[in-house]
Amino acid sequence: MVRVVALAACVVALARANAAPVFDPLVDAATAAVASTPPISLENVPIPVPSEIEDHFQPGDYVHSFESPSPSSVFLSSQAGLPDPTKEYWFNRQKVDHTDPTNNSTWNQRFHFNMNHYGGAGFPVFLVIEGEWVSSHASVTSNGYFFNQLAKKHKALIVSLEHRFYGKSQPFADFATPNMKFLTSHQALADIANFQDFFTGALDIKNAKWVAMGGSYAGNLAAWVKLKYPTRFAGTWASSAPVNAKVDFYEFSTHVSKALQYYGGYACVANIQTALERLQSVMVSKEPTDVARLKELFNPCYNFTSDQDRGVFQREIYSKFQRAATSDDLTSTTLAGICHSFADPTLQPLEKLSRFINHTVAANKCTYNSFGGMFFQYNSRSRFVRNPVARPWFYQNCNEFGYGQATNSGYGAFVPLQFNNIHVQTKILCAIVFNISNVDTRVANTNLAYGGLNINVENVVFSTGTNDPWDSLALTNDTGTLNPRSTVVDILESSHCRDMYSPKPTDSGHLKWGHQRIEAAIDSFLLD
Repeated sequence: MVRVVALAACVVALARANAAPVFDPLVDAATAAVASTPPISLENVPIPVPSEIEDHFQPGDYVHSFESPSPSSVFLSSQAGLPDPTKEYWFNRQKVDHTDPTNNSTWNQRFHFNMNHYGGAGFPVFLVIEGEWVSSHASVTSNGYFFNQLAKKHKALIVSLEHRFYGKSQPFADFATPNMKFLTSHQALADIANFQDFFTGALDIKNAKWVAMGGSYAGNLAAWVKLKYPTRFAGTWASSAPVNAKVDFYEFSTHVSKALQYYGGYACVANIQTALERLQSVMVSKEPTDVARLKELFNPCYNFTSDQDRGVFQREIYSKFQRAATSDDLTSTTLAGICHSFADPTLQPLEKLSRFINHTVAANKCTYNSFGGMFFQYNSRSRFVRNPVARPWFYQNCNEFGYGQATNSGYGAFVPLQFNNIHVQTKILCAIVFNISNVDTRVANTNLAYGGLNINVENVVFSTGTNDPWDSLALTNDTGTLNPRSTVVDILESSHCRDMYSPKPTDSGHLKWGHQRIEAAIDSFLLD
């Protein structure tokens, strides 16, 4: 299945709570205009036909619906003891549009919170900002997250807030295109401020210091909420935060190539590049033997009907390397293991690639290659599909961030994948799915709004890892911080958001140092 490479490897926990009491709200509490650009040409771009859509998306893909919140109040309960941190709660007066004072529409936003280690009046509140994923109580209960350990240390109340349009936090019944204009980072930041007012009033914790934290896109929000609402938070922690929006993020593939070279030397990069060159060669070939060889080794799910299909296929191949690079020390597929596999002298280059891909493909045992199916996934208005985060996150990329991870530019092992280009990945799809043809302008406006790598914000600790491909868009030792009251923690040999996980005895000395620096920064926020 085609996937947008997730920025959310950080705080993703998919366990669902069983009960859904409502947290009765006690407090009621912009997107920049974008210049028009000439529309890109959609000539010769195939639009999927219904038969192809039906072939790929079977009824089993529509799995469940979300429960509606039921009215009750945890804080007005007569039960003794603290609220159950494994249950979900609701702020049911969140504003649909914070930019329009005449729009009084509201919706129910899900959150989780844990008071089990809270010291009471005078102790801090830690806010875990959720990103483009389904939230769960694990964000406030799991000992596997470093921020929960820090919450215990500081006797903090810890609360997580689900992002609008993800999980159960849905302002609308579906993802119709007119509704999507309310899905912006600006609205999400205003959600945080509005929720903070509500939560503060509900618990009567007006004098508490707040510290916000998030990873990946949620790390952006952690930095940006301190920028836009500087007095609301004592400080924030932005882990692996790609704050510099970019349409053609070709540096991702370059970084993956460098990471492979780090673990396997130039020979590793050369072995993979040779295999991908051979793949490109057989994909452009009309020779029956090459066509048969491609099918034998990689089993494409469908017949190729266009270069767009070929681009989707190459994107799927590339995604296996991306996944390994972003979570290298958290999964069984490591970069060192990949290098070892491609060094096998008993196999031909294309056979090595086939073995690696077949080891990582989904249960259907075919390699996805349908541009029409990808279009359908992004174009589906329903919230009740197999991958309900695909359409909203793709909209955010079209509208604000870009983050297109093409391989046909830059340099390194993945340049041979010429069909996987930004035109197929982003610009064509944004135009035909959302009628957004000025992605470049919108992305530029995001950097104007927040500053990109020149963000001028104080009391933010920006952490990243040198093995994280996203660090090309993040603040690192090379970029430094514009504001001297913020700091960078650049962790050698660490992967995407690895610092958000709790320390282990097997951690490298570099990661131990990183955790110490992050902890010291949060300590300083609370002492100011």
